[in-house]
Amino acid sequence: MARMQGAEGDSHAKDASMAAQDASESEQLHMLLQNYVELDSRAKEALRNLSLAQVVKLLGEYEHKKPSIRNPSGFIYKTALRWNEGNTGVEEDDPFGSVPQQPPEQRTPQQEMEIEALMNRYSLNDATRSLLRQLAHRTAVRILNDLESKGST
Repeated sequence: MARMQGAEGDSHAKDASMAAQDASESEQLHMLLQNYVELDSRAKEALRNLSLAQVVKLLGEYEHKKPSIRNPSGFIYKTALRWNEGNTGVEEDDPFGSVPQQPPEQRTPQQEMEIEALMNRYSLNDATRSLLRQLAHRTAVRILNDLESKGST
């Protein structure tokens, strides 16, 4: 009987830990989206249906393509819906089921250290960290600074 209660207690502890992580990610997502005033409520709601790692990846793509995007909200909304529909059964450590990409630019050791230092300020999961490392230095720093400008959780 004691063994059963211990296993049940472990299960409750894991559930509580997952709930705390979900709340932290939700708060980080909320803070991040406040910086994208050009996006309408429909686009932001579509982003809320993705994981934080996916949102970081999508916003990175958006930042990269921003000069050529005429309708930012439409781009974000349609891409988020497409990713959400095609994301069933994909592992969290590779949220897009894709082959890992090389960083889009060669970074200096100082730039790598800057990104790592900014990421260490938040309780980001491994998938989010991995995606931030794949982004251009300027984009990764902007996203992390956007989180910082709204205050840490």
